[in-house]
Amino acid sequence: ANIMYELGAYSRRYYRMTDTTFWILHHLLKPALEKITKKNSLLRRRCHQQRKKRRTTVKRTAPNGLIPTSIRLSIALRYFAGGDPLDIALVHGVSHSEIFTSVWMIVDAIHHTPKLDIIFPKSHEEQQRLAREFHSVSQAGIDICVAATDGILIWIPKPTDHECEKMQCGAKKFFCGRKKKFGLNMQGTCDVKGRFLDVSIYHPGSTSDYLAFVTSPLYHKLERPDFLAPGLAIFGDGAYSANRYMVTPFKMAKSGSKDVFNFYQSQLRIRIECAFGMLVHRWAILRKAMPYGISVRKTTALVFALCKIHNFCIDQNKSIADAGSCQDNF
Repeated sequence: ANIMYELGAYSRRYYRMTDTTFWILHHLLKPALEKITKKNSLLRRRCHQQRKKRRTTVKRTAPNGLIPTSIRLSIALRYFAGGDPLDIALVHGVSHSEIFTSVWMIVDAIHHTPKLDIIFPKSHEEQQRLAREFHSVSQAGIDICVAATDGILIWIPKPTDHECEKMQCGAKKFFCGRKKKFGLNMQGTCDVKGRFLDVSIYHPGSTSDYLAFVTSPLYHKLERPDFLAPGLAIFGDGAYSANRYMVTPFKMAKSGSKDVFNFYQSQLRIRIECAFGMLVHRWAILRKAMPYGISVRKTTALVFALCKIHNFCIDQNKSIADAGSCQDNF
């Protein structure tokens, strides 16, 4: 609270959410954080015993006191937003190593909080509601779109030989020739507001969007005839294959009705591009390669957690854009 008071109006930019949203998220994560903190303290105590260091009191194991869960969340959010670890440690009064401990504690807490899970709606009533939201923004009155899907490259450094051996995949598979970067192929599906309805990260960066999609859990759900409500479909770009549940643009259409359809279809499909843009803009850690030392497995867990908080912020109806100044308006 003191940090937020000192930041004033900049706290929203600092945490990518308002103070009220921060405390709501903290209340939501607190039960899982307390369990993780207790587990970590037991592991540390065992390590101390193995090293034959008798530290039974709290003062000896934590001279400055235990780090509160709110500080853990503050550290993690600032790190996700692109903050430098040295500056974060200075502001919060913790050691450099506790920055990364807090980050992974928050990631674990997010994944152990069922209310933040990303689940594609199964009920046909909910799917029809999503279709009506797309219909309200469609200039052509398209009423069959239930979601938009596409892929994004999660930028990572070149995997080590040890990681490649564990994943049974060469480092070249992670190199995306179009982006000239090493990364992971993340398939995302969102609603009209940019909330992620499904996220899957199972393939390296060189994998095509079509292959990444047909091997995702959502694809197997869509293959069931009774999963989607009758008449509804997902909108994707030309990288996907058109079928009863996937609507893609016409190929090589330069004029006529097909070109008109492609325009209005892209008007709804672009929602997933906007969702990716909001995700990267909100969590600046995705604007550059993941720091060295973070494995591919941890990168996947981190990105999943960022998508869940992204949905939480949208549910709270909080925009990430700060009010512009007079100079910005000019």
